[in-house]
Amino acid sequence: MSGRGLAPAQRSCAAVLSPIQRAIRTLATVCLLVLSSCRGGVSTGILYLEDEEYERARDSLEAALEKKPDSSALLFHLGRAYAGTRQYAQMAQAFDRCNEISHEHYDAIRRLRHRHWSSQHQTGVWFLKSSEPDTAAALAAFRNATYIRPEAHESMHNLGFLYFQSDSLDAALNVYARLTDDDPSDREAWLNRGAVHMLRQEYHSAAEAYSRLLEYDPYDVGALQNAAAAFEKIGLYADGVEMYRTILLLHPDNSHAYFNLGHLYLRMGDFARATEALQQASNLDPEDTETRYDLAFLHILSGRDESALPLLEILSVYLPDDQALWEQLSRIYGDRGLSQRSHRARLRAEAIATRGAAILLTPEP
Repeated sequence: MSGRGLAPAQRSCAAVLSPIQRAIRTLATVCLLVLSSCRGGVSTGILYLEDEEYERARDSLEAALEKKPDSSALLFHLGRAYAGTRQYAQMAQAFDRCNEISHEHYDAIRRLRHRHWSSQHQTGVWFLKSSEPDTAAALAAFRNATYIRPEAHESMHNLGFLYFQSDSLDAALNVYARLTDDDPSDREAWLNRGAVHMLRQEYHSAAEAYSRLLEYDPYDVGALQNAAAAFEKIGLYADGVEMYRTILLLHPDNSHAYFNLGHLYLRMGDFARATEALQQASNLDPEDTETRYDLAFLHILSGRDESALPLLEILSVYLPDDQALWEQLSRIYGDRGLSQRSHRARLRAEAIATRGAAILLTPEP
């Protein structure tokens, strides 16, 4: 019974203490605000941070920092405020400056950086992999991630890829240049840096990028292939030949390398080696119509109609509307005294030409 009799008194005390507690909290806040002028604004900023009023915290700490620009505590909490307002570039600058002045907050900064970087990086991945990808949002997230942790190359690679995909080639090139400066053995960055130069028709710079990668791995097939293409663009055919020969030492069954090698020899005017390379490509991939076609016309250029004829006859099945093919068949048949075949082939070529002219003359609707 005595326990039941105490209940009203307890309730009354609780009702009285609640406003007292609020008053004490208000008084403490006022005191901290008053003291903030003596403490460089740190206390005010911390209060705003605890209440998640990040913009007020930022403004307060920025004002305080003007008076005490070398305060590591101010810089640390200002970095926290910038993180709250999602100003990650400014956050990184504040944290960097804080660490320059003192290592007192180093571990806390490292944890905060990792937490915010992980959040932004994963956000970017999510936007890319969602059922309806949002490239702009992903790009913004990865850009934030690189502000927070510039050394996190996975975010940098994703950022460069998105710039590349959106045709922001200057921005993509800057990203890949940073990556290769940080890690000169970064294969993906060198390949993509070269690809950007190729798209911008900066072939000398592309060749240099691929050559730099080959300094670290002389047998990187991707770098060898791209370097050969760049060398061809700037007329360094012999260097391109060297690239393809290296590929074929590593992969002697690479029909594409033989095909490209044949075309380089053709540009150099070496028909014999060009024919040999294209024949190897055709042997490795007999179904490749483009290789057969080029080989047939190379035989014709070299005066070997007897080698070209069987190839042209096979190609006529796969390329029935190729005017040049039928014209050459007509000529070779005529030279061999096969007048009826020559006549039919000539008619076929003329029909294709007439049909093509009709298409060109047809007005657009």
